[in-house]
Amino acid sequence: MSQVNWTQLLVGGTLGVILTFLLARGLEIVRNRPRLDIRLQDPMERLYVEDVGERGSTRLVVCEPTNPNAQLVITLQLLCLNRSYQSDGVVAAELSAPNIGWTAPVRGRVRADEPFSGLNVGAHSIESIRLRFFIFKMSHDGSRGYGEFPLWTEDPLPDLSLRVEAVHRATWLRRRAGRPNTSVAVAGGSIRRTHREGIGSLEITYLTKAPAAAVPPVRLIGWGRILRVLRR
Repeated sequence: MSQVNWTQLLVGGTLGVILTFLLARGLEIVRNRPRLDIRLQDPMERLYVEDVGERGSTRLVVCEPTNPNAQLVITLQLLCLNRSYQSDGVVAAELSAPNIGWTAPVRGRVRADEPFSGLNVGAHSIESIRLRFFIFKMSHDGSRGYGEFPLWTEDPLPDLSLRVEAVHRATWLRRRAGRPNTSVAVAGGSIRRTHREGIGSLEITYLTKAPAAAVPPVRLIGWGRILRVLRR
């Protein structure tokens, strides 16, 4: 009867456990790698507005692109498709045009007075978000002006670059498996201009939040009134 070689058995068992762990870990990394795709959908629009609000209020009215106080508002509809087995999300979106020297990006917002606070995209799901990019012609309240770029004419916009930052950042183990930041090319000619009518008078209300409705004061019923009601 042959004698059991405990050394070989121990080494073989240890190697089996290590290989099983590495295989399971590798499958987990491949399975859960970031796979968030960003696509552009309609509408892709632009319009020029001027803030004519008073006392700190915001009131955006359509204006000519030649207006020195003009703001260019670019609206992009983002379709976020998550093919991964784990949830992901969009943290921020920035717009620029490096081919014309516009390298300081402008962050996307939901409205002029509402920043974009992120979007959660579940595993194997699709989410959509509409973002607006407010570009000032002249510097305003610490915001940079972009008047030197060819954005303020009737001509089509130059080609733009949209950079989207995702939640999951690539680690050294999965740099090749997924990229946390996605760049999407935006054809400037496909961004159509809207609201050419009503220059100087048409207010674009959907670019700001609706004012909160006034809450009527609450009148408390005194004990005297309650006693009179009970006596009846």
